[in-house]
Amino acid sequence: MKRNIKVFCVFGLFLCSILCFSACNSKFGESPGGYSLNYSSFDLKTGENVRLELSGNNIIILQGIEWDSSDESVASVLNGFVTAVGEGKTIISAEYQGQIYECQINVEHIRTVSLNKTELFLAVGDVENITLNDGNISVSENVVWSSSDTAVATVNNGMIECVSPGKVIITAEFEGVEYCCEVKVNFSPSGAYYSKITVEEMDDAVFEFDLTLKSDHTYEYFRRKSQTVEEGMVNTGKWEFESEDTLLFTYGDGQMRMRVKTGGTLESVDTIPTGGMEARLTFGKA
Repeated sequence: MKRNIKVFCVFGLFLCSILCFSACNSKFGESPGGYSLNYSSFDLKTGENVRLELSGNNIIILQGIEWDSSDESVASVLNGFVTAVGEGKTIISAEYQGQIYECQINVEHIRTVSLNKTELFLAVGDVENITLNDGNISVSENVVWSSSDTAVATVNNGMIECVSPGKVIITAEFEGVEYCCEVKVNFSPSGAYYSKITVEEMDDAVFEFDLTLKSDHTYEYFRRKSQTVEEGMVNTGKWEFESEDTLLFTYGDGQMRMRVKTGGTLESVDTIPTGGMEARLTFGKA
């Protein structure tokens, strides 16, 4: 009898060991469904990424997974692609066939402070906003803004107002470090311009054009009526200074450039469209 009890006890301990091992394997290894994430935890720095994959039986599951982040201010997830946003910890979960699989993401914030623009070409009367960013996050508190010449341009919380032609340095001081943007302020080219070209290949046909630049940085490029063509709008769009002496015109499906010359004359830099032809134009103030 005692021998039977001893055998029973040994068998009981053996059974308990199997159950215990089974429970531990379910908790820390693969799930009962045989699936698992490729990471149970992962360390990232702000701006970095990691790809989470759910797999089982050497097959990666691509569809039917619902991904979620417990704190999207720390890290976001889209189809398993995790992006570190801000410092902290978050749990990325993948729900598949009623089971939830989790990965802890630990994010360390790496400071990368900079201005979104370090060089600007503007016109008198323009208002332009620049921001100081720490990675993808705008920094607004404890920033001291200043202008090297308020007679040329002023700045208030990153909002630049152009007063007169010249060059100025806009500075954002943050935690003892200065971040600078050089601003070149030009005379405003707003106004009406006129151009006339003669095309030898068309029996010296004359074409006349009107170009109107508006202070809101929009423009109209118009062809006048002649003996060979009807009047009509060539294109409309927006203009901006691309450099100190070059204007960039952007319209529906293209661009054209003109150089600003002394005396209020515009001269085309690129070969530009003129109602089906191509020619280089010089515009004088109308």
